[in-house]
Amino acid sequence: MENLKKHFKIFLRNLEFLIKKTLFKHPNKINNTFSNKFKFKISNFNTYIITIIVSLFIYLFYLTFPNIYEKTWLQNDIENKLLDKFKINFSISPRITYKILPSPHFSIKEVKVLNEDENNPKEIAYIRELKIFISQKNLFNKKKLKINKVLIKNANILVKKSNYIYYKKLFNNDFSEENIHIENSNIFFQNNAGETISIIQISKLNLFYDKIKLLNKFFLEGEVFKIPFTFELSKDLVNSNNNIVLVSKKLKLTFKNQENYNNEITYGLNNLLILNSKLISEYKINNNLLSFKSLKSNINNNVTTYNGKLNFSPFDLTSSISLEQINLFKFLHKNSILLEIIKSKLLFNNNLSVNVSLDSKNVLDHKLLKNLKLNLNINNGIINFDKSKVLINKIGLLKISNSELNARGNKIMLTSDININIKDSDKFFSFFQTPKKNRKQITNISFSLDLDIINNQLNIGNMTINNQNFTVATKNILDLLNNVENKKTINLIAFKNFVNKILALYSG
Repeated sequence: MENLKKHFKIFLRNLEFLIKKTLFKHPNKINNTFSNKFKFKISNFNTYIITIIVSLFIYLFYLTFPNIYEKTWLQNDIENKLLDKFKINFSISPRITYKILPSPHFSIKEVKVLNEDENNPKEIAYIRELKIFISQKNLFNKKKLKINKVLIKNANILVKKSNYIYYKKLFNNDFSEENIHIENSNIFFQNNAGETISIIQISKLNLFYDKIKLLNKFFLEGEVFKIPFTFELSKDLVNSNNNIVLVSKKLKLTFKNQENYNNEITYGLNNLLILNSKLISEYKINNNLLSFKSLKSNINNNVTTYNGKLNFSPFDLTSSISLEQINLFKFLHKNSILLEIIKSKLLFNNNLSVNVSLDSKNVLDHKLLKNLKLNLNINNGIINFDKSKVLINKIGLLKISNSELNARGNKIMLTSDININIKDSDKFFSFFQTPKKNRKQITNISFSLDLDIINNQLNIGNMTINNQNFTVATKNILDLLNNVENKKTINLIAFKNFVNKILALYSG
């Protein structure tokens, strides 16, 4: 290497001599004629061109120097520098190529990232291409090779409980001031059995240390369950606090979180914005359990309170929500946030266990409905609303059982058994304007329904009154109601007429 430097310096001196000889070979006396002046100008222009070309040649020649680095030494040196600078154990292959565009860097194929277990190192990431961008200073001296930036492309990153400690340690240490960029990659979340729970598709991910604000910075732009989102984390290791911002434009959602941690207990405050709703929560995390409650929250200016507990492993959520009032049409509308989440199939996960109850004394879009209690139950990918109920004011109580919600292609289907306990049959007949001759004592009405929420299509079947099955004529009336053509024109008056036809056939 020393001899190479010596010869290169000799080359530069000779080149310098040649340029000077070319520049100053003109006579001292210059004629004042127009033609000689013109020649002088052309000579200067040529000089500039030659100087630029020679300088560019020297610069490009200088940039190519890393090509002569010995591959085995380079492989070991890059691994050591990456471990020292980023605290990440890269295992790189000998498939290393050097490129000067767009800036000097080494391109390495088939790279692995290993955990910190020296006795039994395990792969936690596989990278199809790793680019190491280097400083242009001191390229003659390979021992002074400096890494400026790392770009990871087409990687598969594995996250599961067994390597959670590794990632926690990584984020709890200062990141390097030099950036790590990740593009077009995937993060696989797996359970202890090795089953993939979810996949985050990464478009862009940046890791770096902000030396001005003294913060670890993590920015991710990606997609999960076909929902695009951005995620940003700022971690202050000095004061032991985190700031998180999560945004999903498709769900019209913004989530901000501040937390402070002390040993095993974490205290936090978060703010969730969805359309015109604001949910502010304080929480505590102790080991594997999250407990939370609301603070001055509202949904569409509707006072909202809630509390609950969430166990992370296995995922088990129990929560109780109370609304001052609710608009069922907006809540179950085909463009509502709830149905957007259902359509994404995020809730149809075999590893989810959810029990959420929602209570509201007032149902705005239905004058007869009061004291709604809606239960959402998810277990092993099956969603139901069993034990939900609503008071039909002055008439009776409606209960839901044997329900199931399914997402089938472009359809969201709800199947359920409905039971109505009639407390005041006179009020019931009055609402439906039933002729007196058909007013028989009724205490109970049951039926099954299939509801296509997206297409707003309803089928009713298996109807009984006071536990008595219907005749063939009654079934024909049900078939008429369920006819697709008739659904387009059905309204409250038509529905009342349908009920009265059923009551006329009821023998009592």
